[in-house]
Amino acid sequence: MKKVQPGRSWTKQEDNQLLQGVEIYGRDWDKIAKVMNIKSKPLLEERYKNLINQKPKPIWELNEDILLLQMVDKLGKDWEMVQKVVKTKDIASCKRRFAKIRDSCLNLEGEDKDLVLLNQYWYKEDEEMLLFLYELYNGDWSEIFKRIPERYPKYIQDLFKSKGLMAKKQMFGKQFYDEMNRDPKRIEGGNQQNMGQ
Repeated sequence: MKKVQPGRSWTKQEDNQLLQGVEIYGRDWDKIAKVMNIKSKPLLEERYKNLINQKPKPIWELNEDILLLQMVDKLGKDWEMVQKVVKTKDIASCKRRFAKIRDSCLNLEGEDKDLVLLNQYWYKEDEEMLLFLYELYNGDWSEIFKRIPERYPKYIQDLFKSKGLMAKKQMFGKQFYDEMNRDPKRIEGGNQQNMGQ
């Protein structure tokens, strides 16, 4: 292989070799440089950062998250084997996703990991429920939390902030509130059936 010189364009093959090198050796630029026959370690690191910034971050579905957790529980951190089962994501994505999930569970004791994951996913009906409860209880979070017991308070407030539900609240009409009042089970946690799916 020809040496990559500063200022010269990288080929697709070289980019792929660099990405594979990072998957195998992590960010051990010495080893990667030796394999790729490149003297400039800063050049490798710079190119890798550029590639990562160009690549769209993969979106993880709930079933992929749960499968990832199950495989890590069963296989440990044998990422090559874990990735072969997950299939839809590469090794680096599996590592990053597991680290993110693990970090979100650090302050929890004895909680089911799947429940933590489920708290990160909200159905449209859940959002409507939250808007209704916010209106019904004038933003009293302690009352709202009681009506959505299967969700952690932190995730309830995060959803409200991140999705701009305060703005959506202004757009809700009488029809929705009438519907909610006709079906009180929805207020008492009727959306739990969604969580079991």
